[in-house]
Amino acid sequence: MVAVSARRLGLILSLYLSSTLISTTTAQTVTSKPPATGVPTTAPPTPTGTTTPQPPGSVIDAPAAFSGIASASNKKMIYYQGGQLNQAGAAAFSSDLYALDLTKSWPKSTPAWVNLSKANTVASSGPQVSGHAAAMSADGTTLLVTAPWGDGTKPFLYSYHISSGTWSSSAAPAAQAASWTGRKNADLITDPSTGTTYFLGGALADGSSTNEVDAYKDGQWTAPLSLTPAPGVTSLNQFSSGTAILYNSKIFIFGGFSSTVGQRGYQSFQSLPYIDVSNPAAPTHGIQLTLGKYPQPRQDHCTVLTDSKKVLLFGGYDANAKTSLSDLWSLDMITMTWTQILTTNPTTPRHAHTCNIAGANMIVFGGMSSTPSGGQQAYVKDIQVYDVMLSKWMGEYAPKADGTAISEPLDGSNNASSSGLSTGALIGIIIGAIVVLGLAIGFFLYRRRQKQIEIREAEMEKEAYLASLRPEGGDTAGRDSKVSPRVSPNAARAALSTPGMAHNGAYAGMDELLLNNGAGSPGMGGQAQGNVQYLMQHLPDGTIAVQPVYLDHTGGAIQMQSPSPNMQTLAVNSPSPLDQGYISPPGASSGPSVGYFSPPPPAHGSNVTTGGITSPATSPYVLPPTSGSATPMVSYPAPTAPGSKANGSQDPFASPLLGNAPMPPGYANSTHSNVGVSGLGSPQQMHPEQVQHFQH
Repeated sequence: MVAVSARRLGLILSLYLSSTLISTTTAQTVTSKPPATGVPTTAPPTPTGTTTPQPPGSVIDAPAAFSGIASASNKKMIYYQGGQLNQAGAAAFSSDLYALDLTKSWPKSTPAWVNLSKANTVASSGPQVSGHAAAMSADGTTLLVTAPWGDGTKPFLYSYHISSGTWSSSAAPAAQAASWTGRKNADLITDPSTGTTYFLGGALADGSSTNEVDAYKDGQWTAPLSLTPAPGVTSLNQFSSGTAILYNSKIFIFGGFSSTVGQRGYQSFQSLPYIDVSNPAAPTHGIQLTLGKYPQPRQDHCTVLTDSKKVLLFGGYDANAKTSLSDLWSLDMITMTWTQILTTNPTTPRHAHTCNIAGANMIVFGGMSSTPSGGQQAYVKDIQVYDVMLSKWMGEYAPKADGTAISEPLDGSNNASSSGLSTGALIGIIIGAIVVLGLAIGFFLYRRRQKQIEIREAEMEKEAYLASLRPEGGDTAGRDSKVSPRVSPNAARAALSTPGMAHNGAYAGMDELLLNNGAGSPGMGGQAQGNVQYLMQHLPDGTIAVQPVYLDHTGGAIQMQSPSPNMQTLAVNSPSPLDQGYISPPGASSGPSVGYFSPPPPAHGSNVTTGGITSPATSPYVLPPTSGSATPMVSYPAPTAPGSKANGSQDPFASPLLGNAPMPPGYANSTHSNVGVSGLGSPQQMHPEQVQHFQH
């Protein structure tokens, strides 16, 4: 029983001690106070007193101030000086100087604090102020601190010499002493490349802000600097309660507000005012635009520049919403792009705090928080550690370098503020444009070529169609021309002779099979053909075949009992170009008659009877040979007797009178009336220049 009780007693004691140590980092509920002298009436609430006990200072020796502390660092230490105390009654400020060791690891509950004030006397201590600014010298050996006392007779700039542990001070320039003594919430930053420290902006005692920029080097002030605006920029905004970051010889102003008495306007994080100090003798100022979603306006936040060239922004106070903020943002200074960082374990909201970078760690100290309902909380002796590489709030600090990748410039150069395109990007754009233009031109030429091919094919089809309409050996006007390649030469040799009618190539465009079947003129004894249509087809060799199609027309067709004697023998060795010569029937005397040979006609008026067939007295037709009392094969109708002739004589060359007879291609002629009653023109009636004479 005794052992168990002792064990329990030890556990209880351990828990008590642990809770005592942890309580040193907890925040206190505080009451509000009247605004301090020299603080703008638009500043956020600043607690100065509390009815609750303060954390036991005997456990942790750390800065007692919680807001308005000035801090700066070198590679070994972060230095914290002054600030507002959290105590009841009138506003109280600290003059303490503490350092936080960055060379070793420590948990955030018991940081490695070093109290540098114990080695100093009151006469040689730092300024007892709040809302001031601090910067480290270029060589890291001297801490510079401003002192807005509110009393122009006191020194303005204090210097802490790290190696000796002593303070020194100097007055402000005579012309600026009256205004600088109340110049709070300003920024102090050193350019390591030139060793010049710049004093920027701030809030004045009357509540207004200033855009004044001053330079300090080798114990001498240049105040104020004359800034030349960049093209398109008018003047530098007044600013205070913001932060300043030096990057590539440009001092960028982050957030805060500009104000006059009774009025205030926040600076936007989308466009960052900057002062270009690359030429200290002729500094300029301009505005840098950023990309991405940017933070909401605020004041009393903190910013640091990491080794990976990114600015981290944490917390702040939104006077419009009357609340403190806890969001964390990153601005890539290479690409000038904002990114909000979401952590799995966000810390508490706060403003009026400090933050410094140490390798891969951002160390936050102090601050306070406010809510719209009026609640306030002061963070006394509170430290938070954020790991840049892990994007996480840590429980301890461990020295390590920042291994975060550095972004590639958007413009292919090392000048992050440039908004132009790199040479490589321009070349890529030009090449891409040329390729697109080439494709467009190629497509245009291709379409034009395809159109030309289509037009040519249409012309070839038209030529083939017209060629099919021409008589073989001549064009549509009767002139000599080449034989159409679509017509077989055997078609001419197989053409049928029509009694009393010269063929003369009129059927050269017709189908050979139809000609061989006797589907020609009615005088050939076959069915009358007409209404010709043509079918065209693309062949594999690229040519176009034209196929005529004839629609049959019946009416008045003559049935043939046996072939006509004139159809028994065809000239296969005729010297005619078209092989269209005709041979008279056997036993008949022949003679030339308008380009072809025909049987000699009997004398007009004779009445010759042969085999029971009577030839009309005025007929020029030759009787077919018969044998004895053979049955007549064909009855020939009487020739036409057109009444339109002036002399009233009969036309010896008129076609037989047949009803519904078709007209072959090429016979119709509007100039020469060569169409008979049946609608079929006789070739003997064609114009003289259209008649072809053939000689054996």
